[in-house]
Amino acid sequence: MKNRVANGQEGTHHTLFFAQSWILVHYLLNKDKMSELGKYFGLVEIQRMPVDRAIQQAFGMSVAQLDQEVKAYFHSLTPLFTALDDSHRPNAPRIPQAVTQAALPFSVDDIGTSSQSLPIAEGQALVDEMELRIPERRQAAINQLQKLIADPKTETVVAHRALAWAYVQKGDTTHAFEELNAAVQMNANDPWTRFGMALASYHSGETGARVQGLANMMESLHIVIDEYPDFAEAYNMLGWARLAGGGGNAAVESMKQAVQLSPGDEDYQLRLARAYLAAKKFDDATSTLQRLKLSQDPRIAQAAGKDLADLPFLKKYGVAPEEAAASAKSNPITANDEKSAKDDDEDSDSDQPASSSSPVNVKKEIDKRPVTFLKATLLSVDCSKAPAAVLSVSRRGKILKFRTADYKSMAVIGPTDFSCAWKNIPVNLNYRAGGKLDGDLVSIEIPEAGN
Repeated sequence: MKNRVANGQEGTHHTLFFAQSWILVHYLLNKDKMSELGKYFGLVEIQRMPVDRAIQQAFGMSVAQLDQEVKAYFHSLTPLFTALDDSHRPNAPRIPQAVTQAALPFSVDDIGTSSQSLPIAEGQALVDEMELRIPERRQAAINQLQKLIADPKTETVVAHRALAWAYVQKGDTTHAFEELNAAVQMNANDPWTRFGMALASYHSGETGARVQGLANMMESLHIVIDEYPDFAEAYNMLGWARLAGGGGNAAVESMKQAVQLSPGDEDYQLRLARAYLAAKKFDDATSTLQRLKLSQDPRIAQAAGKDLADLPFLKKYGVAPEEAAASAKSNPITANDEKSAKDDDEDSDSDQPASSSSPVNVKKEIDKRPVTFLKATLLSVDCSKAPAAVLSVSRRGKILKFRTADYKSMAVIGPTDFSCAWKNIPVNLNYRAGGKLDGDLVSIEIPEAGN
């Protein structure tokens, strides 16, 4: 493995490391063992299994046996190597067809080809889209894309979505959405445009700001996943969106799929652990975080260690320490408020006593009731005591009522803001049971546009 890279260039074909790597991959392809390779990485990277045990379990043979298998395969290629050496001699004969075919890890029948007519403007936009990924060529590509869009004859979906990607990289999600909306108007089912919309929403909220178009982001990701069911990043972003929308259990399912498709990505594993925490699946979260605490990546190891340290507080109060501290700082309770806080607790339906060791501000600001998810039909909204509102919903013939103290600050996932005029529309609710009515709302999602 010595001198693998020199002056920015990879080592030559004489380098032992690259030769060994080449023959191993050649063997895995030829023997159709790539699925076993994926299983091996899952055992080593996720379950932290020792290499020798992982090889035995994934490939059904010991390290020594696998080494011998690869060596035997290498020696079986001797006719090819001999023919290649002969081909370098003057007036060398053509390599026999039988030799070239025998050495390939696939047959000619396994190779598929297709052709499609591509307009010049779209081809140019595709080239520009690739050049955007090269920093020194990015500005020239942006200028070219803007020229293509300015002319109706050369305007394409590709040009709009490529320019949107450039805006996302600059943090300009407003202009990114403008380009993506223009692309959707031209082709609403283009999966890469939809992925671009999801990516713009993702970047708009990853720093803690309010997410732009969270419901549309989820819809776009479903379109992408339908077209590319093995796209791990699409599942990862869907998991993030579901977490942002308060859907812990749904986020777990998305993140499980992302980890399964890309088992070596520890960021995915960390997000899965946090989805477990949001879903109150503390045992699953603990086992995942304990593995990640041993990561070779200091960033991952530190984040996992902190989540493990915060876990007792989260179990007790239902929120992380930082969230509790921020809430206490923004809404401090004075000594004069303590009695009223106590009276409120006695009048409420909650029978959970406050911890004598916990600060008064934590006691008032943190609601320890679990968050429950419900799909129902929203019948009507009563805003007669604004800003408070009461929602009447129907679930399997039963009428339930849910209250929010201030509908203006209610977390709404959907195409519109909260409306007191909503009637007879499907809704997804996150709520805490009890309270003054059947439950206190945490968030509401409108999966379809209501009337």
